[in-house]
Amino acid sequence: MKEEQVILVTPEDTVIGTMPKMEAHEKAVLHRAFSVFVLNDKGVLGFLSKNKTASLLELSAEFQANEGYLNVALRVLASQGWLKYEILND
Repeated sequence: MKEEQVILVTPEDTVIGTMPKMEAHEKAVLHRAFSVFVLNDKGVLGFLSKNKTASLLELSAEFQANEGYLNVALRVLASQGWLKYEILND
């Protein structure tokens, strides 16, 4: 079975090659993620860029999104260095 490949990019999104997905995650190498495309298409990334901060509840309401799926997508982006993600247990 062929291992899934990811597209490696610079912080400016310039493609610099490919790598097996698991290796990229183990080495924390910057790569394109499906979550980025989905959140961009739905306007979430633009909203975050404009507002600089937002709660998960606020994003769920604004985009009528499932909080669980949105949470996972944002955590994936944070783990790849695309955004800062804080957990507040207020």
